[in-house]
Amino acid sequence: MENRMNSTPHSAPPRTVINRAAYSGLFLGAYLSILALLTGLSQSFQPAALLVWGATLGLPFMVYSLLRRSLAETSFESPFSEIWAEGIAMMFLASTIQAVVIYGGLRYLAPDYIANSVAMAIDYFEAMGTQAGNQWADTLISVRAANGLPTPTDVVAQVMSMNLIGGTFLTLVLSAVLKLRYASGERRRRYTGRRDAMNQ
Repeated sequence: MENRMNSTPHSAPPRTVINRAAYSGLFLGAYLSILALLTGLSQSFQPAALLVWGATLGLPFMVYSLLRRSLAETSFESPFSEIWAEGIAMMFLASTIQAVVIYGGLRYLAPDYIANSVAMAIDYFEAMGTQAGNQWADTLISVRAANGLPTPTDVVAQVMSMNLIGGTFLTLVLSAVLKLRYASGERRRRYTGRRDAMNQ
């Protein structure tokens, strides 16, 4: 009784894995949504493409940072399976948020985005002046003529599938890296010290 009172008077118990995944998923969802908006903007504003490139490279570091923060909340005691499960849940929520943003953008803000993208692709392939380029251009022209362009729902489904497949693999690797790196007590203390200093 005395040990329990002395060990937890000033600290709250760690949140459940679902709560941590939901909290982190909101941040990651905002990140992915900004990435999607920048991708759409890059069609008419070329510098946005550089931001898309930078944000895409930064995505693994963002996910790593969120998972590390959650791991630290459990005093680095979460097993590998729990970290990975949290990462998958976090990616699912984030992908859902991004999907809503993409659907709204393609359905209401930029309904011609898909058609314009296909037209730009046709022009690009035709400008190549090669047989392969002409074949790709003819294929896209045939698809467009047959009203076979993807709908906003198709795009959203494809993006979510790619996010979940890629996110499952990414969080698998990052979970393993976190468990290996923070098996060191010294590394744990350094991270905890920096975090506490920033929170003061």
